[in-house]
Amino acid sequence: MEKPIFSLIAVLAVSGCMADPMTSIDLMKGNGSVSRAPNGQTTFRYVVHADAYRGVTTSPEELRKQHEWLIGSYLGEGGYCPNGFQITKQTIEQSVPAYVYEGVCR
Repeated sequence: MEKPIFSLIAVLAVSGCMADPMTSIDLMKGNGSVSRAPNGQTTFRYVVHADAYRGVTTSPEELRKQHEWLIGSYLGEGGYCPNGFQITKQTIEQSVPAYVYEGVCR
């Protein structure tokens, strides 16, 4: 009986050291928020961690395309911008570090 218990403990110990794949996926998805002004204009802010695609792409153009796809998916799934969107400002927040996108719905 000692052998199965030892095996179970070994499996649990190893699994505790593994990285949670959902954390990595969440990091790659980014996070957003949407606001509606009293005049009806809808704005958004979307943040993607700067290291989220490290090792996946080094091309700034490809990274921008991926971020735009993420923003479009987020806004589309929420039904926030049925007529599309426009990114009006892109910055890099150094303290996190993260790409920050701000924009408006059309």
